[in-house]
Amino acid sequence: MLSRTKKLFFVLTLFCALCCSLFLFSSYTNAFKYSIFVFSILALLLNYSTQISAISLKELKNSLLPWSPLFIALLALIFIHGIHGYSLYINALILYCLLFLTFNHQNIKRQTVIIALALNVLVISSLVLIYYFLFGFVDSGLLGINKNKLIPGITLLMIGCAAELLTNTNRYTPIAKRLIIASIVVCLLAIVISEVRTALLALISFVPLLLIYKPEQRLNILMLSILILGFIITGFFFTGRMQQGFSDLENYRAGHLNTSWGIRLELWKLSIESFFINPIYGWGAKAFDAITSTGIRFSIPTFKAQHFHSDYFNMLASGGIIGLVGWLSTVILLIKNAFQDTARVSLVISSLTMGLCERFWFSNEATLFVLLTAWLLLDLSFKPTTNTSRSQ
Repeated sequence: MLSRTKKLFFVLTLFCALCCSLFLFSSYTNAFKYSIFVFSILALLLNYSTQISAISLKELKNSLLPWSPLFIALLALIFIHGIHGYSLYINALILYCLLFLTFNHQNIKRQTVIIALALNVLVISSLVLIYYFLFGFVDSGLLGINKNKLIPGITLLMIGCAAELLTNTNRYTPIAKRLIIASIVVCLLAIVISEVRTALLALISFVPLLLIYKPEQRLNILMLSILILGFIITGFFFTGRMQQGFSDLENYRAGHLNTSWGIRLELWKLSIESFFINPIYGWGAKAFDAITSTGIRFSIPTFKAQHFHSDYFNMLASGGIIGLVGWLSTVILLIKNAFQDTARVSLVISSLTMGLCERFWFSNEATLFVLLTAWLLLDLSFKPTTNTSRSQ
């Protein structure tokens, strides 16, 4: 009976982790997060002697090493600015540690992880398409979730699955290949239908990554990339989304700032201006409020921003040099750590490119939790092709 209970909580924790796209449904993010916390803690308590050992804690430290510059920088910013607005990063660290200790030394297969992530992408992308054809788009977004959060989140998972399939196709059965390909196709359709241009950045960044890892198939990759990107861009022109972007830029040049791109550009200008005023440690997690409260005027006074619509400008304003150095150091260490694993490298690169004009790492609990969970599952299921250790 006890052994079954031990296994039950491990299976429940693994199932939740494999369904990590549920973090994107912000109305239920906290409930889903605390479910994982409870299941993983119970799994660890029931397996205390084997799961929480000195060896496991040492391996946890090695696994956290690439992330440590970011979390150390955030800890310094908490010390300077206070805890308000930073709790999501503490939750992210707890989530990572609990999942690592629960899954460490368990035989998690890469094929299982990829198929599960592909199912996440397929189900949510299909729901997006069904929702659109039944209801169209409303102000509340898709399925009640902001589409600029939902679509980039599933695009991240789709890119990871595509990278794994293209670099390790021989590891997958024909049925698994069809499932992954179907998830990619349906996700691409969802990107076009939802008109989320941010996802296009992830697709563009994926092309040079494939050329690096698959140089022998350079021509085929370029042809396929041109075909897919051409389809996406044509779709955006067909829906009018691309023309809207050009129109926003023209309006911006003419002095009409209150448009989607106009607001972003003005926020980025404010971020740069505020950085030079307080460059070392920034203005804190609620940077926009802190900046405007000093009398610095935002050029669109009717717009009350909660963030800067870009990970880079968000950290520039909120964390200054301390935050930027910590974050970029973590990015470099993550890529170095995962260089043999295209799937994990693609997660980092695509999150960085989508972060150019949206939140992915900062002030967005949902996408940060998806990134952390997917990275950890791929890390623990990675089987090096050489003698290089996963913890290097």
